[in-house]
Parts: sequence; C-alpha cells; structure tokens
Amino acid sequence: MCKSHPRHIVFNGPIPDERWSQALKHIRDRSAALGATEVFVYVDKPGDNVAITGDNGAEIRFGTMVAATLSARSDCYLKGADLPPSP
Repeated sequence: MCKSHPRHIVFNGPIPDERWSQALKHIRDRSAALGATEVFVYVDKPGDNVAITGDNGAEIRFGTMVAATLSARSDCYLKGADLPPSP
C-alpha cells in the first residue's frame, strides 16, 4: 500500500456562516464519491474544523476560521480520471 502526501488548499478568506452548511454539504457529497463517508466534527459550531474519513484510507479535512482550508489524503494517488465529474 502506498500513502499519498496530503494536498492542501488555503482560500483567501473564511466561508461565511450563512454559507457553511451549503459548502459542507458539497464537500460531503464529493467526499462520498471517493468512499469517505464517516464525518468527525472537532467542534460543532460555525467556523471550526470538520474531518471526513472513509474505511478505504481516504481523508478529507475541511474547515474555516480566518481562512477556509481543504486537504485530502488517500492510500494511493488519485488520478483525475478516477474522480467523478463535478456537478
């Protein structure tokens, strides 16, 4: 088994509280397509991190505070051709 290096994206600002649930739903839907369906919430309030993990070794972390961040790691590298099309 290989272990990929995490990929990180840092956005230029936070996700507004009124858009958080919509953004989280989008990330959860896209993560489920990769097999990451178990959600672990670090803190259950707007502006704090959420981790989404799956039994297949995929891990997607998504959070917002000063800036929104998104990181992903899997057991092996994902190729663009392996990903479902974005809605």
